[in-house]
Amino acid sequence: MSTEALLKENDELTEKFGTLYNPKIEAVLKEIQAEALRRGFIAGSPYEMTDEQYRWSMLIKPADLADTSNVGVDVIITVPESYVNGDADPEGGDRNGVNFSLDLVEYEGLMVGGCTPYNYTPQCWVPLNSPEAVAGRWGVFTDAFDATSVVDEIEQYYAQQAA
Repeated sequence: MSTEALLKENDELTEKFGTLYNPKIEAVLKEIQAEALRRGFIAGSPYEMTDEQYRWSMLIKPADLADTSNVGVDVIITVPESYVNGDADPEGGDRNGVNFSLDLVEYEGLMVGGCTPYNYTPQCWVPLNSPEAVAGRWGVFTDAFDATSVVDEIEQYYAQQAA
């Protein structure tokens, strides 16, 4: 199969993936948003910021910093792709791999927390052309955290900043 055909196959698989997983990603972020609002934080609405990879984000910050710019923790869910990350050879057998990643990033770039199942291991990528493998990875990803634990991390970060 030519490189062009492989890239076309990847684009088709990625489009199907987005149709199925974009609503799921948005739902997870809305749960985090609701928990943050319940605890008195300011939480923006989730928005898609897809570039070469699927990516959704929202900003959470303490209510007492509402009028302060350049403050907040971005809650980001990304769908890394092996080909985009340079971990796959389009001519070889390792192509079209995906994973899910949650990152909590302070405004200036400090990593506050996050989760990427099997990151930096041979199990990092699951084949995009296997709906069962992707669904399994989604389950591993969403079982690793919940809205409460994510907001706990953000709350702890701001408590440390205030101390």
